[in-house]
Amino acid sequence: MHSLSVTYEDVVQAQQRMLDTLPATPMSVLSCPKINHKVHLKLDILQRTGSFKERGALNALLQIQAEGKTQKVIGASAGNHAQAVSYHGYKLGMEVSMIMPTHTPINKVLSTQKWGAHVELLGDTVDQGITMAKERAQTSGEAFVHAFDDPRIIAGQGVCALEILQQLQHVDYIVVPIGGGGYISGIATVIKHVSPKTKVIGVQTESYPHIARAYQGKPFQADPKSSTIADGIAVKGIGEHTLPIIQALVDEIVLVNDQDIAQAILYLLQNRKILAEGAGATGFAAILSEKIIIPEGKTIVTPICGGNIDMNLLSRIIEKGFLREKRLLKVNVVISDRPGSLHQLTGVLASVGANILNIQHDRVSTNIPFYNTGTELILETKGEEHADQIIKALETHCYRVKVRT
Repeated sequence: MHSLSVTYEDVVQAQQRMLDTLPATPMSVLSCPKINHKVHLKLDILQRTGSFKERGALNALLQIQAEGKTQKVIGASAGNHAQAVSYHGYKLGMEVSMIMPTHTPINKVLSTQKWGAHVELLGDTVDQGITMAKERAQTSGEAFVHAFDDPRIIAGQGVCALEILQQLQHVDYIVVPIGGGGYISGIATVIKHVSPKTKVIGVQTESYPHIARAYQGKPFQADPKSSTIADGIAVKGIGEHTLPIIQALVDEIVLVNDQDIAQAILYLLQNRKILAEGAGATGFAAILSEKIIIPEGKTIVTPICGGNIDMNLLSRIIEKGFLREKRLLKVNVVISDRPGSLHQLTGVLASVGANILNIQHDRVSTNIPFYNTGTELILETKGEEHADQIIKALETHCYRVKVRT
């Protein structure tokens, strides 16, 4: 334990340092009938820049400023760290530069620039940006602020756990997303000091399981084409400060896929009116998809740690979710290519209350017989039972129906 770079006392000092600037974020309880659990959601999305990153960023900037060596900082981030550093840098009168991957969602770039940060879009990954930012800091006189592998960042993130323990008398499980590991390292440092029996579970994506593999002692070769909707934790690097803390204090690390994360985002939006980004919903995704086996009656906490989702991605998540739930139904139907055929088809759909959102005709595909036309429809339904009624009605009227997913 003594060899770990961050202590409980470091986290307490970070909380005192930031007390007048960052209020505690609230908790919200969500009942999940599907998994028969109540989950306490720590709403770090309610920080000013929409993610948990503010605690670590502010703690680091305050210490850099106190040293008096420079008022200029540089970092690298996929978005949330960049926004947090730029916002608090602006509030403290510091000059901020950020390197962000070229594919960073535009909403995160604009939100970083809004606070006066100089943004450069370079490289394909956060890890490449970190390397570039570190190299520049060696000659530019700027202080490098790492997104996760910095004791000041880790201590700041641990304040989240102090807040949780002040808000709940007892916690059995805390489930935390892992990118580079700064968040879970800070949280585990506090939890295992104050409540050692509490289980700390980490969650990574199947596309970026680097810390999970290192935790298990297994070699892992990164796929350069990996992608995930949880871009905020799409980190390939392993921290020299974070990994030892995780290995010493975290009880388990599980993996989720993008489908699990998308379902969690939609569930939170529909059932709690909480808008989370992919990384922010990853902990809840592990609970909802039952990747973690938790006995009934346990007190479970997971942070919803980021809400800066790209609206184009959100629209795709909603559409795919509605298709999965059959609230949208895509069907192909072959009809006669003669006047009145389409009218007959739409009449059948109207009789069962199907709302046509889109319709397309295909007369030229080779699999469509002559004197027929393929008709592709997107229908709005009231759910799975209604969708089944629609398909049955079409088949009853002798239409050949192919459901598309």
